[in-house]
Amino acid sequence: MIDPQKHFSVTGSLIIPLYQNIPLPSSLSTVTPPFVGFQTTGGELKLDYSGSTEEVWKSSYYVLEAGLRQYFSTYGPTQYFASATFGTALDDDWKLTGKLGGLSSSSNYIAGSTSDGVNRDFSYFRMELGAGRKVSKATQLYLNIFQDVSGRNIGRGSGFSIFAVIRF
Repeated sequence: MIDPQKHFSVTGSLIIPLYQNIPLPSSLSTVTPPFVGFQTTGGELKLDYSGSTEEVWKSSYYVLEAGLRQYFSTYGPTQYFASATFGTALDDDWKLTGKLGGLSSSSNYIAGSTSDGVNRDFSYFRMELGAGRKVSKATQLYLNIFQDVSGRNIGRGSGFSIFAVIRF
């Protein structure tokens, strides 16, 4: 039986870096700034199961996601990730979301053992809360806050984001 309230998808992606990290020259030595990304081609396979919980909680949804990301270099890394998101409409204008997620990245090479100094062996678990408000028929504003609950070989962080969804 097909349930229109539930959806399962499998997604494959190819990661192609379109940038190059370049060390900055200094009068005394070569200064290596914090690099962005792993600067290598990779692939990702993601499973996604989502749906509505109308039978339990009116105007709500969930998204369960799990995947594997592999970078194709001697240094790797291999990354496993998962998240669970829940959202609900409080009324016609306000939405509330919550998310739990994490990532585990593993490599035989640790930070400092490669010339780029990038940490490839780490993990973290993060909690996120968000609220959205409909400003007009075509615009919604969102505020999200997050807190890293635990981490290995990585700093624990917290922060926020503000973004808009604008329909044309």
